[in-house]
Amino acid sequence: MGKNGAFASLRGLDAFGKTLDPYRVRTTSGALLSLASLFLILTLTLAEFASYRRIAEDVALEVDRSRGEKLAVKIDVTFPRVPCYLLSLDIMDISGEHQDDVHAEVSRNRIDAMGKRIDGKQSA
Repeated sequence: MGKNGAFASLRGLDAFGKTLDPYRVRTTSGALLSLASLFLILTLTLAEFASYRRIAEDVALEVDRSRGEKLAVKIDVTFPRVPCYLLSLDIMDISGEHQDDVHAEVSRNRIDAMGKRIDGKQSA
């Protein structure tokens, strides 16, 4: 492309203008430095990309020291055709500890055929 091509106006924006040929000095040490720099840049770029692509596994084992604490669980289940006295709540945690027929804070409310509460009384 000639000097008056589409990119000719961009040449004025060149921050690193070229020196004239009589002032250029090409040396072997400059060539070696350029090649070493290029090699270092490529090596670091490839190493960084390989590190980016590598999957890092972080395996950790932690002991749960809060085993004595209880976890608050709130559920709302409706059994429209089962009498309250037949219902009970049995709990088993992940360690295999069983708690049968839990009554601590279980409330049972009578409902009618439409699923509405019959009265404010709670049956235990």
